Amino acid sequence: MKKITDFNLLGFIILGVIIVTWVYVISIFVGGCDSSSKTSNYSTSSKELHSGQSVTLKADTLVSSSKENDDKLMSYINKKNKDGENQMLISGQATILKKGTKVNIISIGITTEIEVNGEKWYAPLECFQ
Repeated sequence: MKKITDFNLLGFIILGVIIVTWVYVISIFVGGCDSSSKTSNYSTSSKELHSGQSVTLKADTLVSSSKENDDKLMSYINKKNKDGENQMLISGQATILKKGTKVNIISIGITTEIEVNGEKWYAPLECFQ
């Protein structure tokens, strides 16, 4: 049987720390679509989303008026820039869809296009999974 040396043990520990750190960082970026909720934001019988599907939001959800504004909003959320978020809300570049709102999925992607009462909005796919 091969003996584990201090060098090999140290390597395994470093590798473990790197993996845990990587998982933590990924969870921060994928963690949620509103700044307070980390759970699934929709309710439907099927967990698989597709274009044309109608879902009911289970939590308040921040959405943007364009894909570009969605990128900007996600940047503000990740940096905890509440002033930036509020400015987007005031200017109409973003809005909060309330829990219980029915939304129609128009197109699925990293940034998903939805329709609510005839208006198009955008949010990360994670907001609806």
